[in-house]
Formats: sequence, structure tokens, C-alpha cells
Amino acid sequence: MKDLFHGTAYAINDIQETFTVRKFALLFIVAILLTLCACGKNWEYLEIKEGGQTFEEIAAQLNELGINGFDQEMIDAMQESWDQTPVEIRLSFNKTAWLLEAVGMGNYDYETWTFTPSSGDVYAFDMEVFNVEAMYRDFLRGVAAIGDGELEFTEIKEDLDNVNWEYGTGSRSITFQWRGNTYSLRADVHYDWFDCDLANQLNQIIMEQQGEKHLYFGGDGYQNIYVFYRDAEWASAFTKATGMQLVETLK
Repeated sequence: MKDLFHGTAYAINDIQETFTVRKFALLFIVAILLTLCACGKNWEYLEIKEGGQTFEEIAAQLNELGINGFDQEMIDAMQESWDQTPVEIRLSFNKTAWLLEAVGMGNYDYETWTFTPSSGDVYAFDMEVFNVEAMYRDFLRGVAAIGDGELEFTEIKEDLDNVNWEYGTGSRSITFQWRGNTYSLRADVHYDWFDCDLANQLNQIIMEQQGEKHLYFGGDGYQNIYVFYRDAEWASAFTKATGMQLVETLK
């Protein structure tokens, strides 16, 4: 199975060499396929209400909320793709999610299978994970990157002994140190899908230690998740500005 992922990795690497226009053209195509096939996950709490706002206007709103990283080339490429999309297909997309994914998805080195977070404001990931063996290590790295130095997870180790790779079943655990304590998280295995309960376990630990600031999650209506490390006041302001509902527990 890992050889298959390697083959996919090299193919994707060719696309990523030209980041902006090619990347968003690929996102656009994938989104259309998901729409036509009725694939992905439905999020009951997703209520995007963007009206006629442009990507530039939404990016400015996100900037005001402290979410940065949008450049003009990125915004123009997204707007061009949007303008060329049939109206009936646009109904299943949302611009806020596209922008969050663009800055928060992180980068992979497909030669070394190394994940590097791309934002200190939002962490975005696809629940159908590319690098299955390191999926939860990468998750912790992505969360740590948005923690303003408060989520310094170290000594991260995954136990894969109970994974049945052939059938995509079993369980796995990951341990890490934080603030002098050792914590363990457990996940059920469903092929290459992320177990949302592990994110909930992590958030529970953070809430017990941090108080007001903890993780908030949003979704794009399909299978991408957006993670923020903020307080309730900020989460409320985000929802008011964007229409995207944030939750403390993934389902």
C-alpha cells in the first residue's frame, strides 16, 4: 500500500511545482468531481452565507480576524476559477473554505514524506489522509503550528502494532509530551480516513490545561477540516463574519 502512496506522491509533486494557478485549478476540478459524485461528508453545522462577496473581500474579512497569508495572485486565480464555474455548481462550494485551505493545508516534501505546516493562524487537512503512517503525527504538528507557542508537543511517537494494513482496520495510538506531562491518544483505523475522535481527545486535554483558549473546528461540507486555536469570543466573531459555524467537538 505504501508503494501506491509513493506513486501518487510523485505525480502530485509535479503539480505542486507551480503552486498558485495549477494548485487551484486542481482544487477546482476535485471539488467538481466531489459534487457530481455526491462524495464527501456533510456537515450539519456548515452554513456559509457569502452572498456576492468576492474572494478579495472575504480575504480582507479573514485578515481582520487575524488569519493571514493570502496574496493577490492566489486571490485572482480563485476568483477567475469561480467566475468560470456554472452557477448551479457554485451552490455546493464556499469561498471562505477555499481561502482557508489555500493558506492552512501545509506542504509535503514527497521525496522525504515530510509535512511542514504553512500557517500559524489556521490548520487545514483532508480527512482522507495522504501519508497514512504519519497521519496523527502530522496532525499534532499542524495543531502545534497554530498554538502561538502554547502547544509545544514533543517526543511524538505513534504505535502502529495493532493496525491491519491489508484490511484497513484495527487501532493505533500516539503519545506526546506537553508541559512536562505525557499524554496518549487513541484512534480507530478506517483505511486512510482520519478518526475525528482523536482530535476531540486532544481538544479535551487542551481545554483542561488552557482554559478559555482551545481548538475550534470547521468544515467545507465535504471532507476538509479547518482548525483554529482561539477563545469563544473570537469563534463567535468568526462565525458572524463568515457564516461558518465552528464547533469544539468533531462528529
